[in-house]
Amino acid sequence: MIHTILSAEDFRQALANNAKVVVYCQVERDPECQGIKGELDRLAEDHADVSFFALDLDTVRDAVTQELDDRVAPPSYYLFLDGKRIDVVRGAAERLAEVMDARF
Repeated sequence: MIHTILSAEDFRQALANNAKVVVYCQVERDPECQGIKGELDRLAEDHADVSFFALDLDTVRDAVTQELDDRVAPPSYYLFLDGKRIDVVRGAAERLAEVMDARF
């Protein structure tokens, strides 16, 4: 299951309440981002020990830029372990599974 981050507080709570987190940064109106959701659903099913969150950059970017980085661009995936950012994957979701297996 992929949860939605709607605010900076949602983002902070996601990191505080989950040990392994993937934050998918996307733009709702972008067709490439929409096409990735099916792959993320499969990854979430295959990695039940990881919490997945989607963040729409059009609505939440300014509130979370400090925690992510100034170059955040869709689609990108930020991996957090115990609240600390450990990796970033940019682009298509295929490489995300490899990085998750190596980092988590």
